Amino acid sequence: MVATNIRKEARESLKGKWGKAIAMLFIEAIIIGIISGIEGALKDNSIIKPIISILEVVIQVPLAFGLVYAFIKLKRNEEVNYFDFIKIGFENFSRSWAICFRTLIKMILPIICIIVALILVGIMFAVGGVTGIAMGAGQQALGIIILAIAIYVAAIAYSVIIGLKYSLTTLIAYDNPDMSAKEVVEKSAELMVGHRGDLFVLVLSFLGWAILCYVPLMLAYATILIIPAAIIFGICTVLAILGLGAYVQTSKVCFYDDVLQLKSEKNTEIQE
Repeated sequence: MVATNIRKEARESLKGKWGKAIAMLFIEAIIIGIISGIEGALKDNSIIKPIISILEVVIQVPLAFGLVYAFIKLKRNEEVNYFDFIKIGFENFSRSWAICFRTLIKMILPIICIIVALILVGIMFAVGGVTGIAMGAGQQALGIIILAIAIYVAAIAYSVIIGLKYSLTTLIAYDNPDMSAKEVVEKSAELMVGHRGDLFVLVLSFLGWAILCYVPLMLAYATILIIPAAIIFGICTVLAILGLGAYVQTSKVCFYDDVLQLKSEKNTEIQE
């Protein structure tokens, strides 16, 4: 599987649909932004603030779930409207969270390692301080910090590997509505055998585009005193980021469809 071919397939799938794809991502961002804005406007001692924080987390999962479904429909030329992802997400509220929970269980080991590493580093810096450690006042503490950083880096790498393994869960859920959350997660692991590297390279291939997306933002900062120019560059940044998001999401759907096709061809060869 070649990343270039998958990206080309994604661009062809998005012909005449870029506007709708970007609009759906923008609507999701607005919803989350409004909730975050309300949370930020509340005082720290407000009783409502923790409730808003929980609400934000609770709705993000079904919204993301609904967006994936919407992009599958978009790629496969099925009927989908701008706000359908919201309806889809909340119609599958329990299913989206069940799949999310099952995936988190699979990711529990690297998550624990990351937390432990962060706690160790935090404790060492709190006790010894940056200056004390740097001057060799606590060589043992420095050794623990180095170990903690090594654990953190290893845990991040491991979590990426495991995350790739379960990256197709929502896509599989779309094609298999009768599958349980456990079965969906296991199916993702099965389909990704031999393809984790392909997906990693595909995601990595968008790095250059991601960097380019922030060029208008830098121009906006450079022209901050020229308000019309700053506004134009700011809008260009938002559109570029949303466009890249649509491109990446569609490419992932194309990747999934290609994996299914390869799996089908392999099964046909075995039967023959």
